[in-house]
This record gives sequence, structure tokens and C-alpha cells, in this order.
Amino acid sequence: MATNSVLVILAVMCSAFYLWVLAEMLHVRKAATLPRLNGITSSPVLRNVTVVIAGRNEARSLGKSLQSILAQESVRQVVFVDDHSSDDTRTVAETIAQDDARLVVLSAPQLAPGWVGKSHALSYGAELVRTKYLLFTDADVWLASGTVEAAAAVMEHGRLDHLGGDFFIQSCAISEEICAPVLAVSSSIALFTTAPRLGAATGAFNMLRADFYRSIGGHNPIKSAIVDDISLARYVKRAGGKTLFVHMSAAVRVRLFNGFRGFVAAVARSAVPFLRLGKVVPLVAAIALMVVGLTTTAMPWLAFKALQANSLIGSVSLAASGVAAYGLGLACIFQSRRYHNGRIGWGLLYPVPIILLALCTACAAISGLLGGKVRWRGRDYEQA
Repeated sequence: MATNSVLVILAVMCSAFYLWVLAEMLHVRKAATLPRLNGITSSPVLRNVTVVIAGRNEARSLGKSLQSILAQESVRQVVFVDDHSSDDTRTVAETIAQDDARLVVLSAPQLAPGWVGKSHALSYGAELVRTKYLLFTDADVWLASGTVEAAAAVMEHGRLDHLGGDFFIQSCAISEEICAPVLAVSSSIALFTTAPRLGAATGAFNMLRADFYRSIGGHNPIKSAIVDDISLARYVKRAGGKTLFVHMSAAVRVRLFNGFRGFVAAVARSAVPFLRLGKVVPLVAAIALMVVGLTTTAMPWLAFKALQANSLIGSVSLAASGVAAYGLGLACIFQSRRYHNGRIGWGLLYPVPIILLALCTACAAISGLLGGKVRWRGRDYEQA
């Protein structure tokens, strides 16, 4: 009986957590969405954008990404910086550049001390920008037609210094379909709830007014930041820039990670730096999230076993609380469907990526406390 009471309390706590997540997701849905070009008057100003991309071993995805970017009428120039790739990344870019003079292919210089590789490459590419607007994006991003011009229109009409947006997670394997909903929910809440106060962006879409970018020192103030996109947006905010973060999941697609291993690597790299709460608070949060994941995983089985027990009142209360907790969690996953293409059937396994998310965050926090390094794109970096 005492065990049942503890389990009921845990189930109620999980339900309360999922209710909070649902409330946050409903709040996120109210955020602004990048408008379609319909109703937006085109002008030379809106066709005055340079796109800068840094890529390292992106040969498999780079071709489609560059084609979708070069198809944007508002893009005057694309600067691709090969960050010391060991595959055919540069060859892919140079082949496309032969057919479109707007594409400039560069090789990143030797990594300078104190810099993170991607920021170093982006900063180098940004030196060529002569347009009013500058868009930093990744080498695995696909943009729908008119996306850049619509974003430039929002920048122009809102007199913004910075515009960031979320994206649609493209899953290409069952493991990615299982993990994508949890990552979509957690990242959406984290980005949209912090954007008004701190600023927010993603590597998929980080647009700035070029003269403002130069006036704040470009990437130099955040050169050592592992999560460069968020760090740049937050620095813009601190520097007094006018920023906005909007929904772009209908216009921007990314294969964000490759399988379970890619999911683990992405969380280990980003979770602790994003929270900016030191190492102890993320560790405590990860432990709490682990309890939620493990409890939710066990609840369907415990509910079934409870109904077979002799104590009717205790068994019914445990079964009811367990089903409620799992069902509310599933409702959170259902709310994420606009952000990924994962099938809802695989979403039933949502406690698994919750546990993975908690475990990766805890390991990253512990590693930081012990002075460990973060490995990203073949390089090791000190944790901030």
C-alpha cells in the first residue's frame, strides 16, 4: 500500500509537469509566424541579402541546401566557407558555383586561438558581405521558395536588427522519428519563452542587418561560444538590437540529427550552454527529468499490474494516475506535430528520448563540473 502511494504521488507529479508543458506549448503556438510572400510588396531592398554558410563534412546534404538557397530571388550572393572538410564538401560547392556566379566558395583559415570552428568560418565569410542584410544558415538546411524575401520584408517593415526562427525537423530514420517530438517540444519551449527577454535564434536561420552586425564586432564577442547561434542572438539583444523570433517550420527544414547517436551529440553540445545556469542547476533539472521519464515509462505496466491487485481503491487510483500521466505526456507529443514529420505511432515511445535527454544533459553537466571538454564536428572545446 505504501509503495502504491509513492507511485501515485510520482504519477501526479508527472501529470503536473506535462500540464505545464502543454500550457507552454499553447503559449508557443501564439508566437508570430513568418508571413508568406502573398501581400508583401517586393522591392530591391528585399532582394539585397547575402547568405553565409560554414560547412564541415557536409557533402551529403550541401547540394540540396545550396540549390534551395540559390533559388531564392532575394539572394544576391552566397558565401560558402569550407571549414577544413575531409570529404567532398568543397567539391560539391565548387561544382554548383560553376553554374551560378552568385556562389563564392572559400576555405576557412587556420583556426585562431580562442575561437570555435564554426564561428571562425562564419566570421571569415561575413567579411565579403556588401548587402543590407546578412543571413547565417547551415549546410543541411532547405528553404521554401520566397523564405528569404519574406524574412527581409519582416526585417525591413519592423526595422529589426535581427530575426531568428525555428524550423521543421526532417526525420529519415525510425530512431529520429522517436526522438524528434521530444526535441521539438523542449527546443520550442526553450526558444520561444526566452526570446523576448534574452533573444533567440537557430543555426538554420539567423538574419541580421549587416551594418549592425559589424557595429557589435561580428562574431568576435562570442567567438568561444559552442552554441554560436543562440549566443549571437543574445549578444545582439544585450547590445541594444531590436530582435524577433518567429515560427518558420513551414518554410525551413533541417535534418537536425542522425539517429540516436546524433540526438545524443546534439543534446550534449547544446543543453547546458543554452540554459546558462552553471553546471549544478542543469544537473538537478536533468535528474528531475530522468525521474519523469522513468516514471512515465513504468506507468502503463504498473497500471496493468495494479488492476490485478487485491486492494481495489489503491489499484484503481494507481491505474488512473498512471494512465493520466502517460496520456498527458502523449498530448504534449501530439502538440509537436507541426515541427517534425515523425509518425504518431513512434511517438508512443516518447519516454525513451526523455530519458536520453535527461541522461545526456546530466553527463554534460557532470563533465563540465569535472573540467571535461565538448567534442563537436571533430574538435574538442572547453565548456563555458
